[in-house]
Amino acid sequence: MSTKITPRSINGSTPEPPSTRSKAATSTKPITYKGEKPVTTTFSTFRPRYHFAPRTGWLNDVNIWIDAKTGIYHLFYQQNEPESRWNGNYIAWGHATTRDFLVYYDQPPTVAPSEPYDRLGICSGSALSKGYKGCPTMIYSAVNFLINELRIRYNLYYQPGQEQQALAWSEDGGYTWKKYKDNCVLRMPPVKGETKAFRDPFVTKNARFDRMIAEAEAKRDDSDLVVIPKDCNGDEGYFYMQIGGTYKEDGPRIWLYRTLDFLHWDHLGEFITVPKNYTFRSFETHGSLLRNLEVFSHFSLHDSKGEVIEFGMAGAEMGYGKHEGRVQMWFSGPISLNDSGGVKMTLTHGGKYDCSGSYANFAIFDPVKNRTIVNGWVDEADGLNEDNLVIRPWGWAGVLTIPMELFVHERDNVVDVDGEITAEGPYILAPGTMEGTYRVRTLGWKPIEEVTQLRSHVDPYNLGSNIPVTNTIFPTQTHSKFQEMHLTFQVGPGTKPGVLLRSNPDQSECSILTYDYDTGKLQVDRQKSRVVPPEILTTCDTEWEKHHTFTEEGYFRLYTIRDADGSDHIEPLDLHIYIDNSVVEIFVNERFGMTFRVYPYHNDESICAGLVDHTPGHVKECDRPKMISGKIWSTFECCYANREGMDECGSPYPRKPDYNTLSRAELRKKCAVRAGDGDVLPAGKVEE
Repeated sequence: MSTKITPRSINGSTPEPPSTRSKAATSTKPITYKGEKPVTTTFSTFRPRYHFAPRTGWLNDVNIWIDAKTGIYHLFYQQNEPESRWNGNYIAWGHATTRDFLVYYDQPPTVAPSEPYDRLGICSGSALSKGYKGCPTMIYSAVNFLINELRIRYNLYYQPGQEQQALAWSEDGGYTWKKYKDNCVLRMPPVKGETKAFRDPFVTKNARFDRMIAEAEAKRDDSDLVVIPKDCNGDEGYFYMQIGGTYKEDGPRIWLYRTLDFLHWDHLGEFITVPKNYTFRSFETHGSLLRNLEVFSHFSLHDSKGEVIEFGMAGAEMGYGKHEGRVQMWFSGPISLNDSGGVKMTLTHGGKYDCSGSYANFAIFDPVKNRTIVNGWVDEADGLNEDNLVIRPWGWAGVLTIPMELFVHERDNVVDVDGEITAEGPYILAPGTMEGTYRVRTLGWKPIEEVTQLRSHVDPYNLGSNIPVTNTIFPTQTHSKFQEMHLTFQVGPGTKPGVLLRSNPDQSECSILTYDYDTGKLQVDRQKSRVVPPEILTTCDTEWEKHHTFTEEGYFRLYTIRDADGSDHIEPLDLHIYIDNSVVEIFVNERFGMTFRVYPYHNDESICAGLVDHTPGHVKECDRPKMISGKIWSTFECCYANREGMDECGSPYPRKPDYNTLSRAELRKKCAVRAGDGDVLPAGKVEE
């Protein structure tokens, strides 16, 4: 249930009168691109400012290649530039570069349909710095088969040629790419006629795989000599490919291959084998690997004691339900030898990486900053048919998440309350320092350090400390469509604190985030997130709202920690919320995530936020939730370096070809541009 809130500020003062504007803000001039007809004036209405979105057209699955020599991050993503929908007749790899994930430079597409084997699309894959011919190299899924519009689905058996793994390389540092003349390099899945889906290759070097397999081969040959060969570039070890699909009706698979030259691949069996609908506890609370795994990535992380923990991440699909039956999963388990000359991961722990709208998240090691980062895709459709008539006229669709850093999240002296910690799920356990407690490890994630620079020019609004959670509107100074909030709450049994998000001044249109301590349910009520006046409501609006106003929810339990004096306390609820017009990302205690979209009809600068309290009345005053601390940063600069004039979130920087992917700090030095709110600004003098 949504709660109407009495308009008063957090410190008890009366807020300023709201703006009298009631219609959604729109750009007043049409947008043109590459000589095409003008984009609709709704182009800017829900555009993000600091999340990467396509210049025009469609965006989905992202992967990142990091050039350690130059420190430049290359973002590759599936792109349909002519249309704002996924189209089985044309999908290329879009391309943008950045040094800091604060300013992005659009680059020409890397590879596009041009050959018989990829004429219907360039699907996901991965790239690495030194591969074929010692050059930056990408392996991608090439699509050339259409039955009833699209055959590459988990529930349709593979047909020869529908998905093949293709090779391209770059001789100019990743800006232009050549396709291998005899593509494809891997033409068929390992089991002919019994495989469903065969795509999204993840290619890396892996010294641990090399050593384990070489030692097993030496033992098999009764030899003391462990041999790890050199690859085509003279470097030690193989290149390994992990690629997802489904076997018969048995469930998801990740198959393992290796090569020394990128042209000849040896199959090494199954890296991951699980039955269909495999779950770590229950689908509702911890998700499931469902029927097929997409955009798989594999990474290793060290805990504080130096132990290596192996992780995997993939999108799981089944084709029905919320978000088109997709859920983003992570999992962990030991690596051992399989029966086919390779290695396998036995899954022992896992859960949802994002419980709502983020999907196809791709994790990769960053040698520039010595960290593992992940980026994902946030859809627009939420279950809508691709031909819907509301989104397509906007002229664009899809954004990328804030890039995150992955790490082993650890807490010592955790008490197992009601068997929650020791039950199957995301918790990797070891004995705690204090008797009867556990050292709990799980996958953790947080915005990369560069993201804090988004608000480097903005002073935070301090909401105060130890404030009782009541139905409260934050002060007018914080009202914005572009915000970062960091709120920490003291909670306990019976409490249900909440946060009002993307609300108009009278709360007739809003979304409400609540956390129920007793059930562990984190919920976003979007029933009133978009309210179109009845006199202009159309059938199309009504149908669209069905798919954008359902309630998002996830399961998250706070730890109970034992103190040195033997008493127990509940860890605070820590909410880190990023609002970027229609994009909302919520990170909870650095080990839980929720991403969703909101499309308010009233979408102007009077948008506000606040607190709500759904705690039952019988909870004593001393036990009711409190906001321990709260800060809000409002307004952020646009993240596009060479899109000036595109829309209301256009770049404040003038385009100049020799910028060559500068960081935002470097760009500021070259441009006399006011640090401000991200609107299109008059270009200053550009230094030569």
